[in-house]
Amino acid sequence: MTDNNQETAGLPTNQEAETVNLSDIDVPTAADNSLDGLDFAAQFERETGHKNVASFLDANKAEKEVLSNSVALFKGKFEAAAIKTAILTGSKSAVSPEFIADVLTSMAECNEDGVVTIQGKPAHEFIEEYLIDKPFLVKPSGNNGSGAQTSSLTIRKETINRSSFDKMTGSKRTSFLNSGGKVID
Repeated sequence: MTDNNQETAGLPTNQEAETVNLSDIDVPTAADNSLDGLDFAAQFERETGHKNVASFLDANKAEKEVLSNSVALFKGKFEAAAIKTAILTGSKSAVSPEFIADVLTSMAECNEDGVVTIQGKPAHEFIEEYLIDKPFLVKPSGNNGSGAQTSSLTIRKETINRSSFDKMTGSKRTSFLNSGGKVID
């Protein structure tokens, strides 16, 4: 329990408050007495290395910006490596996997899990279809000569009806037939 006649931290007691003019209160002295000699600015500078909160916040903002830029840079490098790896892996049966990578890289996308898609399809599936449509890009089998078959590529043998076949462009028809497709009347 405190004595009502005693002043605390340089401020008047409740009994004296009615008679004291506010201009009579020495605010800096009252604040100094209540802090018991703590020097906030010096302690803040010791702990953070900054003279005031504004410089601390500015430095923090700059550091966040540097980190954001680094994250974006490494995310881009990760995506580029994932795309190139997926395309090179999927195009092992091509005459030049590097050429396939050069052609398809701009069409590829990589999600945050590292899954690569090309035009909405998994990379390996798209590349397989791409090489079926362009058999001249596929390595020939061990057989010599111009009639060598592409044995390293899995060729799908599909059947379609005549009306679907007739709707295909000339190059698609040729690719379909060259890949072993059959037309059903």
